[in-house]
Amino acid sequence: MKTYISIAVGTFLAFMLGWLWYGVLFQSQWMSAAGLSPTDVGSDMEIGGMLVPLLAWLVTAGCFHCIAHMANVSALAGNVKLAVLCWLGFALPAVIFSTYFQMLGGALYWIDGIYLLLGALLIALSRTFIRR
Repeated sequence: MKTYISIAVGTFLAFMLGWLWYGVLFQSQWMSAAGLSPTDVGSDMEIGGMLVPLLAWLVTAGCFHCIAHMANVSALAGNVKLAVLCWLGFALPAVIFSTYFQMLGGALYWIDGIYLLLGALLIALSRTFIRR
């Protein structure tokens, strides 16, 4: 039961980080780097548009828990290392590939890439502290 709670909490934290990251902290930088205007993202940011990232974080949290379980990782250091390795090996290259071939530039690599790293770390922290 603690695993499911940890997955739900990690999903929620990573999802809310997205709201803070893209909606408050880096909204103008992200829109500029992505070549968007506020009218471009207005309708997509309603409830239906928020379901996709929420489900994506749910899948990410579930997969992270499965990998950590298979690797027999339970301590904080192990979960953090695993989150960084998964980000470095899977998430960051995906961000770079997608932004590079769309010719969107380096600023978007970092805005999206660091967001995914922080989201993975939140999932790792929820796994560490809720499953105790």
